[in-house]
Amino acid sequence: MSSGTITTLFQYPVKSMAGFSCQKATALPSGFEWDRRWMLIGVDNKMITQREMPILCRYFPTIHNGRLQIQFEDRCFSIATQETEGPTFLSKVWDDDALVVNTSGEINEWLSKELGQSVRLVKMLERFHFAGPLNSEVEVSGADGYPYLVLGTASMDLLSEKSGESIDIRRFRPNIVLKTNTPHEEDDWASLSTNDVNFQKVKPCLRCQIIDIDQDSGQRMGTVTKTLSTYRRMGNNIGFGGSYVGLNSGELVVGGEFWVE
Repeated sequence: MSSGTITTLFQYPVKSMAGFSCQKATALPSGFEWDRRWMLIGVDNKMITQREMPILCRYFPTIHNGRLQIQFEDRCFSIATQETEGPTFLSKVWDDDALVVNTSGEINEWLSKELGQSVRLVKMLERFHFAGPLNSEVEVSGADGYPYLVLGTASMDLLSEKSGESIDIRRFRPNIVLKTNTPHEEDDWASLSTNDVNFQKVKPCLRCQIIDIDQDSGQRMGTVTKTLSTYRRMGNNIGFGGSYVGLNSGELVVGGEFWVE
């Protein structure tokens, strides 16, 4: 068993919008308390992500005093975190059914105007994803596959070295960033524990094209995928970081110690 410290924690309140770093976060089996608890859907009730709309990376949601606030440039709109309207209905996160509910007609109007197309902000109520390696269904909010994405600092350092530039960790949308000494040592981990919370690794995280979106400009650039394809191929995919499920609830703190097996 080896140990280290937590360097950064990220939560992404609205799926595919920007995230925020925090000094501490409440971990639930379904993900951090405020992680992917809302998402955007189109007129077809299907999720909208940076894949179709890269500009979402420039929308900054935060949680403060019981309100979800979304800021874009010098404009912002907020709703109460518990605000909903109308009946529940089913949407999808990839192949999983997701039980959702509309939030606010006013924020939908604001977001639709800003984004130039009709969208709705819905709140995630329930979703389960089959974790094949665990042979069971796990509860998860709006993350693509599993509740937690874990990444080591040495892996990012090696990527920047090979790319010849400093690669922004936000491109990888991790939840938990851990201080590591060896690049991709997290490939060999089976579990992760802190003083309060235990996590089980499900699989390596196979990356999509979002890693090529500059998170400040919203512009697509091929540097990251091109570099990773030279040394992180996993079949027809690129692996970077690990996908985990939470086994219990508790609090994580930046600077706190972790143990891996």
